Amino acid sequence: MSNIITAGNATNNGTSISSDTSGVLELKTGSTPTTAIAVDASQNVGIGTSSPAYKLDVSGVIRGTGNIYAGDGAAFIFGTGATSYLSGSSTSNVLTFLTASTERMRIDSSGKVGIGTTSPTGILNVKGTGGDALPATSGSTQSAGLVTRLQQGGGIGSVMDIGGNGGTGSWIQVTEPSNLATNYPLLLNPNGGSVLVGTTSVINGSNAIGQFLNVNGGRPGIAIGNSVGSSPTNAIIFINSNGTVGSIQTSASATSYVTSSDYRLKNTIAPMTGALAKVALLKPVTYKWNADGSDGQGFIAHELQAVVPQCVSGEKDAVNEDGSIKPQGIDTSFLVATLTAAIQELKAELDATKAEVAALKGA
Repeated sequence: MSNIITAGNATNNGTSISSDTSGVLELKTGSTPTTAIAVDASQNVGIGTSSPAYKLDVSGVIRGTGNIYAGDGAAFIFGTGATSYLSGSSTSNVLTFLTASTERMRIDSSGKVGIGTTSPTGILNVKGTGGDALPATSGSTQSAGLVTRLQQGGGIGSVMDIGGNGGTGSWIQVTEPSNLATNYPLLLNPNGGSVLVGTTSVINGSNAIGQFLNVNGGRPGIAIGNSVGSSPTNAIIFINSNGTVGSIQTSASATSYVTSSDYRLKNTIAPMTGALAKVALLKPVTYKWNADGSDGQGFIAHELQAVVPQCVSGEKDAVNEDGSIKPQGIDTSFLVATLTAAIQELKAELDATKAEVAALKGA
């Protein structure tokens, strides 16, 4: 190698420009001169390296205050080879991000962003390929993993947050913009694993999985439609480990409440007896409700339970952990069989009496 220009002192050459037989031109600097800029025989330029592999090969950090132009269709490559790079085209006005030489994200000419898709249809279009498209983050606090704002009429219509703390605190919430801190019309899987609609906390200490608080001033809380027309259609079905055990059906003009009663589900079938005696023990009453003073009529749960236990759920005087009452409930549909059998027994007695009177008259 021969020095073309040398600048410095007698002890060391602080700056030099030199070339060698391979055609590499080097600019060296420093008290122990190292290559600052090198130009090889292929006109590749290296900054911080004496063996440039590309037209511009930089070893170190690049800082710029102006635009960097790579040319139409050119790519900015990250890492080694073509494993990760950014590519743009002025003809199609598309900016693409690639890893392992495969496109992962793009920004099209209208500003739409597509992740996992080359044809974004919205401002942000995310398409999964077998896993979660937008997995939520987790951590020590309930910080949102995803926040998306859905615009309506030029403003923010609602906000959806997805996040969690790695356990039962995972949640999805859809929020009205008027009060982002407390107004959650829909809250999925908060602490305790419930679905809450219209409220951010359970209703009166309930542990129900699904809870709906009607805050809309007289509007229905839940509406279930039937688009089949006049055909009976299950609006709700009830299932346990034995299969379907009941349903609520709608038709063109009526609703049916159905419970399982197939003979193939039963055994030891026998006629009901003693029904008239049971009916005689029933204590129908009138009353007023504590909540609003309105009139009511029917039965007292524990009194009915003593006669027809199947009609009543819960236990007399039961309370919740906080001391509030755990009220009993009744289903008077279970009285239908008892009342029917009682009518039949009464008719049999009446028929026997009629026969006796007829016999006496004939005598």
